[in-house]
Amino acid sequence: MKVYKSDSIRNVALIGHSGEGKTSLAEAMLYAAKSIDRLGKVDDGTSTMDYDSEEISRRISINLALGYLEWADKKINIIDVPGFFDFEGEMTAALHVVESAVIVTSASGSLTVGTEKALEACMEKGVPALIFVNGVHKENSDFEGTLNAITEKYGKKIIPIEYPIIEGGKITGYVCVLSQRAFTVDGKEIEIPANLKDKVSEYSAQITELIAETDEELMNKFFEGEEFTPEERRKGLLGAILGDGFVPLMAGNATSLTCVPNLLNRIVELMPSPLDFRGKQATINGEAVEVKCDPDKPFSAQVFKSITDQFVGKLNYIKVNTGKLSVGDSFVNKTAEKSEKAGALYLIKGKKQETISELYAGDIGALAKLVYTSTNDTIADSSYNIVYEQIKFPEPVLSLAVGAAKSGDEE
Repeated sequence: MKVYKSDSIRNVALIGHSGEGKTSLAEAMLYAAKSIDRLGKVDDGTSTMDYDSEEISRRISINLALGYLEWADKKINIIDVPGFFDFEGEMTAALHVVESAVIVTSASGSLTVGTEKALEACMEKGVPALIFVNGVHKENSDFEGTLNAITEKYGKKIIPIEYPIIEGGKITGYVCVLSQRAFTVDGKEIEIPANLKDKVSEYSAQITELIAETDEELMNKFFEGEEFTPEERRKGLLGAILGDGFVPLMAGNATSLTCVPNLLNRIVELMPSPLDFRGKQATINGEAVEVKCDPDKPFSAQVFKSITDQFVGKLNYIKVNTGKLSVGDSFVNKTAEKSEKAGALYLIKGKKQETISELYAGDIGALAKLVYTSTNDTIADSSYNIVYEQIKFPEPVLSLAVGAAKSGDEE
C-alpha cells in the first residue's frame, strides 16, 4: 500500500438505521475496488467489517470498523458504524474524524428514524453527507416513496444526482442528473427514458441554482445565462455540500454491487478531502484555536478508538491532523504528558492489519502497544504544545461494576 498525501484522501463514515445494509455496502465498496478478493456476506458471518464473534452470531455491527481502498488515484478510508442506538458513541467517534458521511437507507418507501437521526447528527456536527438508497432490487422496494419521504422532511436541500432506471423491480440503468445523460448499469450510454426527462431537468435546474448561490461570480453567470465550466461546477458543488446547503442522493444495491462503483466515483469527485474541511478545535499553548489539516506543521493526532487485538495487543486508532508520523518516531502524549514511540504503524481492514511506513495529515491508521495512550488523547511532536478538543460521547444510562469473585483476587 503506497503512502497517500492529504489531498488524495477521503474519509467517510457509513451511518444510518440498523439493518439498512451499511456493512454490506462497505463490503461491496472494498470488493469493487479490489481491496478484498472475495465478497463476504453479513448473514454468512463472512463480511470484512463484522469480525467479532458477537457480531457474527447476532448478525449486527457492535463496534465501528475500519477499512480502506484505492479508487481513481485516491485513498478512501471507510468507517462502518453500528446502526443500533445502543452504540451511538461509535457514530460520535466516527463523525469526529471524517470529512463526509454516506447515510445508508433502504428503499422502504419511508423515512426511517435512524436515517433522520443520522442526517441530523451530520447537520449538527457540520459533516457533509451523501444519501445512498440501498436495496432497490428487493421485493416491494419503493425508491420514489423513499425519496418523497426524505424530501418532504428536508426540502430541496436533498436532490438526486443519479436517478435510477427501474424495470421489473431492478435497476437497469441510471440518469446522471449533473450531465443529463443516461447509462445502463454496465456503463453503456442510452437515451433518457421519456418518463424521467422532466424530473431530471427539474433536479438539474435546482442543482445549478445551488452552485450559483455559492459564489457571486457564478451567480452573475447564472443570471446572464452562461454555462458553468466543469471546474466551476465542481467548486460550486463542493461549496454547496460544505455549506450544508446540498445533500446529494443516489440509489443502488450493495449485495449485487449495482451502482457501487458510481458511489465511489461520487465520493472522490464531490466529497471533501481533509484539506477542504474546516479545522479541529484545540488549544495551543493554552489558547483556543481552530487547527486545519496541514502536512507542513509539526505532527499531531488524536486517538478516537482503542481496542485489544489477540495477536497485536492494544491498538489505538488515530486520525493524523497535522504533519506526518513515521515508524520509529518519538512523540508526546499531550493529555497524559508522557513520552511514547511509534514502534509499529498500521492500516486497518476489519480484523487485519497492514504495516505502513508513515501516515500523512488527514489519514487514519493505528498504533500498537502504546503504554500511556488511550481514547481521546492527543499525541504530538514534543515541540508542538497542542491538545485537541475531546470527543463528547453520550452519557451512559446504565452502569455496571465488575469485581473479583474472591477477596484478594482483584489483580
